[in-house]
Amino acid sequence: MSRHIKAAIAVAAAAIALFAAVGTASAARLSMTESRFLAGWSSMSFAIAETTVRCPAIIEGSFHARSFSKTSGTLVGYVRLAYVPSEQCTGGGVTVNEETLPWHVRYESFTGTLPSITGVRFQIIGATLRGEILGIRCQYITSATEPLVIRAGVTSGAMRELEPLRERTIRGTGGICPNAALSGASATAESNPITIRLI
Repeated sequence: MSRHIKAAIAVAAAAIALFAAVGTASAARLSMTESRFLAGWSSMSFAIAETTVRCPAIIEGSFHARSFSKTSGTLVGYVRLAYVPSEQCTGGGVTVNEETLPWHVRYESFTGTLPSITGVRFQIIGATLRGEILGIRCQYITSATEPLVIRAGVTSGAMRELEPLRERTIRGTGGICPNAALSGASATAESNPITIRLI
């Protein structure tokens, strides 16, 4: 093989590598195929002190646009409906303060190695829940400094489930109300899962 051909191959390889790096670095936005989301939990766990309340739950909302910047803290949408049928809970009761809806949805971060995303974390701001355990009633409110964080699991580019991060607790109001931790994976209720990709 001549020196010129070898040099040309080396230059082409370098150009391809540079193009790939620039393409990944410039992918500053996430794109979704749907602007609306709907998810349900057959059993979401509300761990409060030594007690766990389990309830079905549904949330519905929308993104402001089908693409948004990968900048932590960016407001990307709203939760417009949240429902927990307290009569179906076990171990206690949980209800949603619907007067506080809609709740803000902010982008926090992604998991995985670019360009393969395995999850996207969203913050829920302004969510207000009421819990009752052993006759004690507590209110839980999420804020910009103490948000509820939900991870959207992504498999093969599609959002498959939503799961609150148990380690990110919600503060209880009042002197005797301990923090609460939410957990439980949901299946998205969409017949066609939302596809997420970098652009």
